[in-house]
Amino acid sequence: KADVIGTPEAQIYETEFECCTENFADQKSGTCISQLDGDRQPSGQPSLSLAEGLGLPDQFVAVFANGYEDGYCSNLKEFVIGTPDAQIYESEFECCTDNFADQTTGTCISNLAINLQPSGAPTFDNDGVGGLDLWVPVWPNTNSYESGYCSNKKEFVYKAYTQPIDSHIECCINWFSMQISGFCISEVEGALQPSSSPSITGGGRPNAKFFPRFPGVGNPPATENYCDNDHRVLPQWQLENYDSMGFDTQEECCESWFPELRTACTRRQPTFGTLPPAPTDCGFYPKHGQSWDTGTCVNDCDNPPEYENLSNLIFSDDQAGGIECCNTWFENNGLTTQQIGSGRLSYCLQQMVDANPTFTLSAPPTRAPVS
Repeated sequence: KADVIGTPEAQIYETEFECCTENFADQKSGTCISQLDGDRQPSGQPSLSLAEGLGLPDQFVAVFANGYEDGYCSNLKEFVIGTPDAQIYESEFECCTDNFADQTTGTCISNLAINLQPSGAPTFDNDGVGGLDLWVPVWPNTNSYESGYCSNKKEFVYKAYTQPIDSHIECCINWFSMQISGFCISEVEGALQPSSSPSITGGGRPNAKFFPRFPGVGNPPATENYCDNDHRVLPQWQLENYDSMGFDTQEECCESWFPELRTACTRRQPTFGTLPPAPTDCGFYPKHGQSWDTGTCVNDCDNPPEYENLSNLIFSDDQAGGIECCNTWFENNGLTTQQIGSGRLSYCLQQMVDANPTFTLSAPPTRAPVS
């Protein structure tokens, strides 16, 4: 206490080790460090496994004493003490990969504790046993996307130009989701693989879910936006979330993802199964063309949802309803002044008759007098 009492607080350290390294790092005699309890002293020789508790904890530096190929990382005090903070690593593995990634001898990595060493050959167990728990894409030959796979082999991980991924299957999904061969996924440990033989009924899964398809995504890639129930074309991220992301009906999928497509999505023939019968009681509604003269009234069940709440936009689904719609919104459209009253049908009425052969309208109807 005689030494501590009266000393400025900034010069008081919580540990003796910290005090020694801050004040006597260049001490050749090592007197200060030698006073530490035995279990707290740095080892007299490099310890390359933090688990063994030897050497400076969580402090590794690169040692090039015998050249690059024989270089290694050490936590021995004589190398660590005095090294700039920016050159000290918390793990030996990080030190090796940053300083000796191109080392053909593998000297640095070979000094790692066995449980930290990458495998000498790729392993596909996704838990780091026998290999790194890091995965990178590998293309065996030029332009060999279909035979590409993900590996945790040291020679690939250390020299990869991409950021390693923690999971084997995530690596495959990220880099090879459109692989027709499915080679990358096939290398994943069986318990982690999506089923290679899903239960199929008529080519599709029972109670097949509908998924949104996007241009450029899938196998083969879609060319437009739509909803379908073919699981075989889905990218892996959708397959993995089949039950949670899929929709029970095409209509639900379309309304959630592509409401602007309306019947172009909801009435598209799915790969498996059949379309539900089209509604037969949809009323006529006005459909505006590029101009008022080309406006029509149709009953294709594709009216905007907001029309349902407006009485003057939805008319009955019979001939009378079609006539009323045309006369309300497009009376005499497409006719010149001379043609009005000549017995010629307006553009709207003519289009309605052409689309509904059972309608018998042959002359413009006379509107009831307005009282």
